[in-house]
Amino acid sequence: IKKELEMSKVKMEKPEFTTVRGRLCYTYLTGEPNEYKGNRSWSTELRFDTEDDNINASAVEDMYARMREVEKKLEAEYRKKYPKEKIVDIQSGLKDVEYDKNDNTLPPLLKVKTGVFEDSVGRGRPIFFDRVPGANGKARQLTLEEAKEKIYAGAYAIIKGVITVFRQDNGILYLTYRPRAVQFIAHGEPMGGMVQEMDIPEDEYTEEGNATFEV
Repeated sequence: IKKELEMSKVKMEKPEFTTVRGRLCYTYLTGEPNEYKGNRSWSTELRFDTEDDNINASAVEDMYARMREVEKKLEAEYRKKYPKEKIVDIQSGLKDVEYDKNDNTLPPLLKVKTGVFEDSVGRGRPIFFDRVPGANGKARQLTLEEAKEKIYAGAYAIIKGVITVFRQDNGILYLTYRPRAVQFIAHGEPMGGMVQEMDIPEDEYTEEGNATFEV
């Protein structure tokens, strides 16, 4: 028992991730957190529709390959540290495809959420960046009010964060993508999920000029 208690204190690695450009949907980031089954979290989905001219299909494929390798390492690390815990299934926030209620295949997506509602970087609402550089040459951080005009369902963005591992009592191992920062890339037509119709300025995406940012 003592050994098992000691093992339970072992902290798993939280590898960082950076997505490629995708399109935000079901965006609970700049307003109140999403509430589901009593749990509150700031969350969103980043969808990668490879038929969208603004999405780089090969970059999406490369990102999936990299993240799946990281996930395999996390699973192996967990099994090594907790050999007596049975894993019956693995649920990842990185989805190859999803199906709606009408069984239509939807494009790949990444679901990210903070898991708590504390307003602090890495534990609650992520911080937001523009795509253009500020005076220091790095991406300019947006105020919350500015972010409300750019971080919405339909906008193009990239997300940085960490991946956490958690096993529930039912034996399911969850690989959860926790957002720490979201960078606005370009405006897009609003779509369903916590957004009202709004006037979207023309904003053609260009490969050049997206400043780097750190969290």
